[in-house]
Amino acid sequence: MESDQRRGRFVDPRLAQTSIDERIRNWSRAHYVTDTTRATYDSHIRNHILPRWSGTPVGDIARIAVKGWVNNQLRRTLSDKSCQDILVLFSMILGEAVDEGLIGTNPCRKLRISVAQLLEPGPDAREHFGPRRWSADPAPRTRKQPADEDHRQAV
Repeated sequence: MESDQRRGRFVDPRLAQTSIDERIRNWSRAHYVTDTTRATYDSHIRNHILPRWSGTPVGDIARIAVKGWVNNQLRRTLSDKSCQDILVLFSMILGEAVDEGLIGTNPCRKLRISVAQLLEPGPDAREHFGPRRWSADPAPRTRKQPADEDHRQAV
């Protein structure tokens, strides 16, 4: 505990008992987004995040529980894109809880879920689906490369 304090990694266990409901309320009030994005966030929170996690202290949200929630609940009725959007939103909320010292790590960070995980193990699963994966961490943006000389239009 003392070494964690010296390294700036100490998390007060009392703060980890903050409910996800309170965390979401504070997070939502602090973020400015467009009306459309707000409506999407509110829908994901109301229909998917709170029904599973309401009342849970942020410190009790385990990585394996998040992975199970996505695979065993969300993916039964939602597209991969919707699941990814919900997971990214949950990760943003919990990431700020880390930044504020409520929890030590984000249980959604670098959580990767592949389509093949939903299938019974079999030799044709990878063949059929390939290495299709997505993560709770947004993909890094790449700089647009200049066009080849042959493809540039003359001015």
